[in-house]
Amino acid sequence: MSDVGFELDDENDDSSNVLKELRKAYKAKEKQVKELEEQLNQIQGAARQTTVEGVLTEAGIDSRVARFIPDSVTTSDEVHEWLTENGELFGVSVTKVEAESSDAVKAAARIASVADAGGPVDPGDMASRLAGANTEAELNMILFGNETGPVG
Repeated sequence: MSDVGFELDDENDDSSNVLKELRKAYKAKEKQVKELEEQLNQIQGAARQTTVEGVLTEAGIDSRVARFIPDSVTTSDEVHEWLTENGELFGVSVTKVEAESSDAVKAAARIASVADAGGPVDPGDMASRLAGANTEAELNMILFGNETGPVG
């Protein structure tokens, strides 16, 4: 019976060593996580600073205004929005330029790309090119300057 008790004590020693090793590994991982979080915060702070100062410089505003922009404002869109709301406090007026994506703009771009597709073509040459086209895509390239035709 004393042999059984001795074996149990050995098992407890092994498990306590395992627990010590696990605790040690856990502390090491906690330290590593803390270091990585600090690095992440530094990188995010630097990225935010670069974004904010870039937007301010683009808008022709003194970069010292960045001190007054809240830390929660991180993207260029948020900076533009903040400047639109609060710019008058610093004596600047900022209007965000919206990207035009109307159908008229897209149509004008298509027309311009067709016009740039090639120079003047000899009618005889055009007829031979049309006769030599084997696929619909080739015909569209000859006639419209793209593979999808007049629509796309």
